[in-house]
Amino acid sequence: MPCSSANERDFVGHMQAMKLPHPHRIAEALPGNLRSGKPLEQASQELWGPVRHSYACGKSMPPG
Repeated sequence: MPCSSANERDFVGHMQAMKLPHPHRIAEALPGNLRSGKPLEQASQELWGPVRHSYACGKSMPPG
């Protein structure tokens, strides 16, 4: 079945057919996912090591 013809009812039917257990830590994971993974309290910048940008591989830590 092409993706364009699927709807919410189809999705729910497929998920129920798989008979997966309820996620054990959904109450912890869902709020974090809704915050895009950001912690409740922002860590201070002092806790982070130096990060440099490189065109070769994105962000990297300096050697040392």
